[in-house]
Amino acid sequence: MNRHRQPAPRGFTLLEVMTVVAIVGVLASVAIPEFSRLMVRSKTAERSYVLQHVRRMVYDQFIQNGSLPPFLAGAWNPAPPETTFKRTFDFTQPGWKTIFPGGAEIEGTLYYSYLFQVIEVASPPLLLLMARGDVDGDGAPSDKIIWLQRIEGVYQTLLELPVAGAEDGTTF
Repeated sequence: MNRHRQPAPRGFTLLEVMTVVAIVGVLASVAIPEFSRLMVRSKTAERSYVLQHVRRMVYDQFIQNGSLPPFLAGAWNPAPPETTFKRTFDFTQPGWKTIFPGGAEIEGTLYYSYLFQVIEVASPPLLLLMARGDVDGDGAPSDKIIWLQRIEGVYQTLLELPVAGAEDGTTF
């Protein structure tokens, strides 16, 4: 009598499953904070790019015309965020359409809201650039403020908060 035994079904032991879950947990605890930091850094890169672009466009307007036309002060573009969602830049707002006459210089949607104000009556003339956004989703806005002054036709940084290269997350 020759009986063929079928092999017993194989599976994972409880110890093997617990080991895999522990390894995945350790990897996730390292990867998730790093991913969050990477997302904040990419959003602050947007802020730096747009602020430099606005500064360059205001300077170009000054070079082309010898002076700057009067701008409406304090127009946030887009409107300050209620959420961390991206919003569309509105090139038709007064002041903004003057320095961005083409209406497509900043492509895509933005995490930050931007404000600029030229103060020609000051001596020397001043340029205020601001960016505000809740990039880390904690409900507190992350601001960037740059004051520039025009000396001999060139806008030079007078004050920058937080300082260039400092960690983001400072609120004012």
